[in-house]
Parts: sequence; structure tokens; C-alpha cells
Amino acid sequence: MLIIISALFVVITVLFALEASSVGAKMIILENKEDLLLQENKELLDKMVSETSLSIISEKSQEMGFIKPTEIVYTSKDIGVVANLR
Repeated sequence: MLIIISALFVVITVLFALEASSVGAKMIILENKEDLLLQENKELLDKMVSETSLSIISEKSQEMGFIKPTEIVYTSKDIGVVANLR
């Protein structure tokens, strides 16, 4: 009887050890994915900051044919699109 209980204990111990090692392996994989995602997020954030700088936007707008205004016209609240539609 003692031999059966001892064998059962050994089997259960081995099963728990196998489960713990597989969980550890999954955890390492997830941690590696997390590191990759954090790095990609940092790279995308850096790219976004550089692409939205005023100098880059100015260059791109000039390439698209936009020019700086030569004359600025101010209107009052009463004169506008809505007032003209009435």
C-alpha cells in the first residue's frame, strides 16, 4: 500500500513539474512578444513625432502645391457662409 501511495505521489509530482515548465515556457514567449510590441510602439511613436513636425508638414504642403497666403482677409461673425445663404 505504501508503495502505491509513493508511486502516486511521484507521478503527481512529475505532472506538476511538467505543467510548471510549460507555463514557464509560455510566459517567456509572452514576455518576448511584449518586448517586441513595446519596441515597435516606441518606433511608431518616434516616427509619428518626426512626421508631424511643422517643418515636415511645411515641406509636404509645398510639394502638394500649397503656398503661403499673400493677403489675409478677416471677416466678422455677421458676414460668412451662413449669412450669405440667407
